[in-house]
This record gives sequence, C-alpha cells and structure tokens, in this order.
Amino acid sequence: MLVEDEEGVERAETSMDVIKCLALSSIASVPLEDIEGISALEYAILSVADVEIVRFLMRVTQLQLSQAPREIHVKYCEES
Repeated sequence: MLVEDEEGVERAETSMDVIKCLALSSIASVPLEDIEGISALEYAILSVADVEIVRFLMRVTQLQLSQAPREIHVKYCEES
C-alpha cells in the first residue's frame, strides 16, 4: 500500500505540479476510488501530503461530485 512505510525506501516529496498535471489530464478520475475504496484525496491525507495538495484535491473532488448529478439529470432528460 502506498501510505505504509517500508524500511529502506526513500520517498520523494510529492510535487504540486505533478499532482495538477495528473489530475487535470483526467479530472473525472480524481474522486474515483481504487480497489481498496481509497480516493486520491484520501491517499493524500493518509500520506500527510502538503496542505496545498490536499486542498487542491478537495476542490477538484467537490467540483466533480457537484457536477455529476447535473450531468446524469441532463442525460436522463435527453433520453426521455
């Protein structure tokens, strides 16, 4: 698991630029959860990521989740 410490493994500090690049290249994937039910935001919190990264992932997740019901409603109305 990503957040567990392993002896002898050095971890580089996560770069905000990398997070933004990955998130914005597939913004709809940010709120998704992996097979263990953990989202990118949860991984950031569990790994004690920089507060700037956590806030960015929170904003993107909120945006994606707030748009999802609207998109579903529009799609449903168009099919009717």
